[in-house]
Amino acid sequence: MALAVILLRAGLGLDLSVLKALSAACIRLTFLPCFAEAASICVVSHLVLGLPYTWGLLLGFVLAAVSPAVVVPAMIDLTNRKLGTDKGIPTLLMAASSFDDVAAITGFGVVLGTIFSGGTSLALTLASGPLEAIAGLLIGGLLGVLLATMFRANRRGEDQFDLACALHLVIQGIMAVFISNRLNFGGVGPLTAITASAVAVIVWKKQGKTSDPDSIAQTKTCSSVLASFWLVFEPVLFSLIGMEIQLNRLKPATVTGGLLTLAICLTIRVIVTFFAVGHSTLNVKERIFVCVGWLPKATVQAALAPTAMDMVRRWTAQGKPLEKMALHYSETVLTVSVIAIMVTAPIGAVAISVLAPRLLRVEKTNPDEGTECSISLKDDDGGLEERS
Repeated sequence: MALAVILLRAGLGLDLSVLKALSAACIRLTFLPCFAEAASICVVSHLVLGLPYTWGLLLGFVLAAVSPAVVVPAMIDLTNRKLGTDKGIPTLLMAASSFDDVAAITGFGVVLGTIFSGGTSLALTLASGPLEAIAGLLIGGLLGVLLATMFRANRRGEDQFDLACALHLVIQGIMAVFISNRLNFGGVGPLTAITASAVAVIVWKKQGKTSDPDSIAQTKTCSSVLASFWLVFEPVLFSLIGMEIQLNRLKPATVTGGLLTLAICLTIRVIVTFFAVGHSTLNVKERIFVCVGWLPKATVQAALAPTAMDMVRRWTAQGKPLEKMALHYSETVLTVSVIAIMVTAPIGAVAISVLAPRLLRVEKTNPDEGTECSISLKDDDGGLEERS
C-alpha cells in the first residue's frame, strides 16, 4: 500500500513537458544504473558471499531499485522550493525512480520465476517482463482517462467532489498493486499506479486549458490527500522493515560481505549514473546531485527481500524439489537487503537535503528579476547620472 501511495504521488508530480525534453536521459537513468548494479552484484556476491549466479542476480535486482519513499518526497520538496526545476531535475528523478523500480521489480520477477520455475518455459518467463510493462502502461492510461472523465477539471461545487476523486485514485493504485501481486504479475501494478495519476493530470490540464497542474482543484486535492496518507504509511513501512531484522541470526561474515558488496556495487552505480546523464543539459554539479539522489534504497527492498524466503518455505512445506542451500541463500538476500536499507536510506536522505542547495540553482519565477547593473545616462544639464 505504501508503494502504491508513493508512486501515485510521483505520477501527480511529473511535469511531462519537461520529461519529454529529458526523455533520453530518463531512459538512460532508468535502465543503465539498474542493470549495471544488478550485474555487478551478481558477480561480486558470488565471489564474496558465495551465492550462485542466479541468486546473486536475484539479490542484484532487489538492491538495484531506488527508493521512491526517500526520493519522491525529497523531489516534491525541491519542486516547491524551485531548486533545479529550470532543468527539470526533480521531475527527471521522480520519473526515473518510478520506472527504475518497475524495471527492478520486473527483473526480480523474471529471476524468481527462473529459480522457482516448476516446469514453466524459460522463454515465457523472459517474455513476461516486457509484457508486464506494456500491460501496466495500457491499464494505467485507461484508468487515468476514466478517472479524469468521471471527475472533470475545475468543476465547481466542491470539496466533497474533489475528495471523492482523490479517494478513487488511491483505491485504483492500491488495487492495481494488490491484484497484480495476487496474479503473480508484480511489474504491472506499480507502473499502472504511476501511469494512472500522470495521465489523469494530462487530461485535467487539457480540460482546464491550463499548463499549470497546481491550478486544477482535483490535482491539488489528490496531492494533499496522498501526502496525508503518506504520513501514516511511511512510519508503518519502515517499522515493518525493522521487524525483518533478527539480530541473533546475523552472521558477522554475512554482514561484512554484504557491506563490501554494497560498497563496490554502489561505486559502480554512481559512475554509471554520472555518465548516463552526461549527454544532457545538466552541468557537472547537477550530474553529481543526480548520483546522490540515486543512492537511497528502502521501499522496494522492504517489499521484495522477504519474498524469496517465503517461496522457499512454501516449496519446502509442499515437498517440492529445491536447492540444498536455498534457505541459506534466501536468508542472505534478506540480510544484505536490510543492511542496504539501514546504510543508504538515511545517508541518501541527508545527502539530498544538504547538497541540493549547494549543487542546484534556484529557478527565477520573475523574468524581470536579474543581476543588478549600473548604466550612465545624460541628464538635462548634459551631465552623467548613474542609475541601477
